[in-house]
Amino acid sequence: MDGQVTVSVGGRRSPAESRCAYCHDPIGAAVAAFCPLCETRLHAECASQLRRCPTLGCTARFGGADGADAPGSAPPGSLPGASPSSEPVPGAARALVRFPTVRLRGGGDTGKTLGALLAARPVDLARAELPGVQLPEQELDDARLAGADLARADLQRCSLKRADLREVAADGADLRFTDLQDAQLASASLAKAALTEADLTRADLRGADLRGADLERAVLAQARLDQARLAKARLGCATLTGASLVGADAGGAGLARASAERAALTRAVLTQADLSGADLRHADLAGAHLRGADLRGANLRHACLDGADLRDADLRHADLSGARLVGAALEGARLEAARLTQADLSRARLHGAAFADAVLAAAVLTDATYDRATAWPKTGLLRRFDPRGAGARRE
Repeated sequence: MDGQVTVSVGGRRSPAESRCAYCHDPIGAAVAAFCPLCETRLHAECASQLRRCPTLGCTARFGGADGADAPGSAPPGSLPGASPSSEPVPGAARALVRFPTVRLRGGGDTGKTLGALLAARPVDLARAELPGVQLPEQELDDARLAGADLARADLQRCSLKRADLREVAADGADLRFTDLQDAQLASASLAKAALTEADLTRADLRGADLRGADLERAVLAQARLDQARLAKARLGCATLTGASLVGADAGGAGLARASAERAALTRAVLTQADLSGADLRHADLAGAHLRGADLRGANLRHACLDGADLRDADLRHADLSGARLVGAALEGARLEAARLTQADLSRARLHGAAFADAVLAAAVLTDATYDRATAWPKTGLLRRFDPRGAGARRE
């Protein structure tokens, strides 16, 4: 370069020296109104005529000529149920429009508006009281929201990757299509929350309350859901590949056509759950409680069901080829047309089980027990499968 370039950096202007972001006239003696999201200063009169914040990239909407919001009402992103207050000023100065600051659960105040807190990176809203807050499509990666009250909040399509949401209260929250990859949600309360098609890949949901939550088509691959409460939750077509649900309570949950290959479901409660058509290949269901569960057409090839409670379960047309059912309880189970090729049913209790049209080729029944109510499949025109030849004994 031919000459030096001199750059001077001035200090931030005082409110009296600043200009209105809309009309660009000096604020002067007039006290500015603030955008509740980015805190841009405007004349209060100018703000009342605008439909949205004039700052590039800001999504705040104001009350305006189109009547989208009542004049002076809080736009989306502000605290629900709160309205701005006017502070009297002397002379001809316009009133300062102040939006409420964010309060904390258990008392206390952040001293900052929601807009100011959202402008910081990473966003820190830990323990904030924000029930019913409207924050759709926000960029909140790495946000600190532990212990916050987000009940009934609208967070759909937000990006919350790696966010800290431990012990958050988000019952009834709208988290549809939200990106929660690697998020920390341990002990979070998400009862009846909407998580349709949310991405919870590798999320930590240990001990979380998801009772009645809608997780249809959600992605929970490699997620940790140990001891989570999922009773009556809807997980139809959800992806649970490699997920851990050890000791989880999913009684009555809907998991039809879910993909849970190699998932860990040891000691999980799945009583009366709908697992019809689910992919459970190589899944670990040892000691799982599946009494009365619907497993019609489920793929359980090479799954481990040792010691599982499958009493009265419906396993019609299920594929259990190569599966382990050592010591499993199958009293009253329906296994018509099921495939049990090379399955290990050693010490299984088969009293009253129905095996009509099932395939038991090379199945192991060593020390399995059955009674006269057990229905075995035909192996020929006039012959039926001989359980004693496979090592079973009648009681």
